[in-house]
Amino acid sequence: MKKIIFSFLILSVVILSLPLLLNAETPQPDKSLENLNSVARQAGLQSQTVNPASPMVIVLRIVQMAMGFVGLIFFIQIFTSGFQWMTSAANPEKIKKAKARITNAVMGLAILLAAYLITGFIIHYLVLSTAAIR
Repeated sequence: MKKIIFSFLILSVVILSLPLLLNAETPQPDKSLENLNSVARQAGLQSQTVNPASPMVIVLRIVQMAMGFVGLIFFIQIFTSGFQWMTSAANPEKIKKAKARITNAVMGLAILLAAYLITGFIIHYLVLSTAAIR
């Protein structure tokens, strides 16, 4: 049974990493930012530039990577728990463990998303309040 779970895990990782292996076309943020700035200038608005090496951009990229990693862990937990539940052969102990793992995974994801939303809300208003001071 462990071989089956391990095989499914490896297969899932391979399937999820295919876009990275195939070098899917990546968006070109410089071109889209340039287009947005030209539209802003035509509308009489002040155009903005974002330095890709700024601390804010680096932190946002790290947070995005962490959220992707947590999503992968959540998927693995749900997948293995569901598989354990289906193969429990009506054993109440195994079903109870699988349900507990699913519940814990969902609660962990909910706590993480709430923390992400609260942090985003605070940072948004922090940026707005410091922009007014400049």
